[in-house]
Amino acid sequence: MATRTETGEQDKAKSLSLIKAVKILRCFTHETPERSLAEIVSMTGMPRTICHRLLATLVDEGLAHRSSSTGKYCLTMALFAMGSTALGIRSLSTAASHAMSHLSAQTRDTVLLIVEHEGLGMCIARVDGDYPIQQSALTVGRSWPLHVGGAPFCLLSFIDDARREEILSKPLASLTERTVTDRRLIQDRVAAVRRRGYAVGNEDALDYLVAIGAPIFDHTGRVTAALSVGGLAQRYPNERVDEVAKLAREAALEISLRLGFQPDTDARTGHQNASASTLAPAIQ
Repeated sequence: MATRTETGEQDKAKSLSLIKAVKILRCFTHETPERSLAEIVSMTGMPRTICHRLLATLVDEGLAHRSSSTGKYCLTMALFAMGSTALGIRSLSTAASHAMSHLSAQTRDTVLLIVEHEGLGMCIARVDGDYPIQQSALTVGRSWPLHVGGAPFCLLSFIDDARREEILSKPLASLTERTVTDRRLIQDRVAAVRRRGYAVGNEDALDYLVAIGAPIFDHTGRVTAALSVGGLAQRYPNERVDEVAKLAREAALEISLRLGFQPDTDARTGHQNASASTLAPAIQ
């Protein structure tokens, strides 16, 4: 949670002029693409002189246009060109690229991006760290059962209940001596993962390997993928698991925000969602 001093420093870093300009930009909608100066003054509550000056600046910068016949303002295609660049990060792997590289650099270990595909956790992107020994089992395109590992189990924990029950109703493979296949124990573990916001696969998918999984949510608040980071078991004592889990959750939150996730509200109901409470410590 930010301190009063940190909040004050954050407020000082903000540009009041930019905030006011954004307020003006938000006056234009699909329903009303043109606005007069008087309308903008009324909608923003800002003085007429400030609105006029900011509108003139937007016109000079090519972001707005003023009709010579009506005197009304509208936005230009230049803003569309800027906004359309956001479409490039809608791709999950593109949105995740920077956060994955940063997490790998922080931990020196392999970072994977996992999605659910036909009841399995499929790797769609991978970044290797610079630690001399890296796991090579889970390559791009390969899948693992959702009841094992870090990211796969994270996906299992946050998908909807009906889908999870469907997956768990099928025979569950035992991959190592530590693989849990008892459905009651798996459900208990799911509840624990949902409470703390991450999953830990401790040699249950592969011997000698520990992996931490953190959920990634899309703009609807639904889990869309999970990050995995891990390495040799001897490098992951409990205290390092806690440390790396925090880093993984921060990276997952960064990706979620790039995908349009809103931490405080559910896109459909307006109420705080499960994913928001899950990511709360990372947000703070």
